[in-house]
Amino acid sequence: MPVGRYFRGLTAYDLLGNLVPGTILLIMTMGFLPSPPIPESLGEYGLFTIIAFSLGSIIQEYASKAVGDRKHFDETIDTVEQLPNTIAGSEEDEEENETEPEEDEGEDEAEPEEDRRLRDKIKQVVWWALHPVIGPLFGWWRPKRGEKLEDSILANRIWQHLVDTYEIPFRTDSYGVLYHIMSSKVDDSRSPGRATRIQAIRNFHRGMWITAWYSSVLLIISIYLKRYFAGETIPPFGIEYVESAYFVYWTPLWHVVVISLISVFVFWYLFESAEEDYIEYLFVDYAVAVGDSENAVTFTQEEDIVIAGDLTANIGGSSLRTLDDQESGPDDKSG
Repeated sequence: MPVGRYFRGLTAYDLLGNLVPGTILLIMTMGFLPSPPIPESLGEYGLFTIIAFSLGSIIQEYASKAVGDRKHFDETIDTVEQLPNTIAGSEEDEEENETEPEEDEGEDEAEPEEDRRLRDKIKQVVWWALHPVIGPLFGWWRPKRGEKLEDSILANRIWQHLVDTYEIPFRTDSYGVLYHIMSSKVDDSRSPGRATRIQAIRNFHRGMWITAWYSSVLLIISIYLKRYFAGETIPPFGIEYVESAYFVYWTPLWHVVVISLISVFVFWYLFESAEEDYIEYLFVDYAVAVGDSENAVTFTQEEDIVIAGDLTANIGGSSLRTLDDQESGPDDKSG
């Protein structure tokens, strides 16, 4: 069972997120060469797969930096962490909120609400337009991105469960630990696993974004070299230019460039959408997993009743015979 579960997770997560982008990038890199080494034997195909999977792992590592510092989870936990968990805390927060409008009024006088929203909207448009292109170049910058989830009630209940179950300090900034706790719980066999599937799709989009970006760069370099160095020696390296295999398998090449550039933006926007969906499913699946574990009622050493919406009984034949004997009573046995 553990082995089967491992390979099932590998297929859904690692193969989709690593192998597919790595294979495409390896093919595009081979096409950049004048005579690409096309695998012919089974061993060569195996080596090709290993190299492709390794490239995919490198792509995912780099893409995790290039997408920026994602804060959907942190912002959500930070918001519910500030919610009052006692009546006294609620009263204190109400008293503090009574004095907040005066400060807000001062902020509104300095910058109207409409101007602030317009500025944020402009930043968002610029981010969506430029980051798909410049993100891979400035992965070290890692600007913070992400907003809190709208369902604060569910997030607050999960936060209370984490604090009570794992004895986490109510005021903590160890969001990475909380994230790994929730991810481990969701990866349990009793959970639906939707968050894991969404995470695999998110990683696929993220890897394909970087793959499309590097493919565009290779294609543009190939077109540039053919245009300006055909039949000549490339000055920095002293190597005579030889036409890439791209021009043998696909002409005109600019068609592939257009497709690759469009893919950069498409996969970036798909990643943006999947990122928020993943965090939402992470919270929902954790709530379902916790609810299923809390609704298990043990009534013998081996059997249990699982309550999850409808009542489902898991009772062995020996237990049924025992119950029949108890219902028959001593009088029936004597007769």
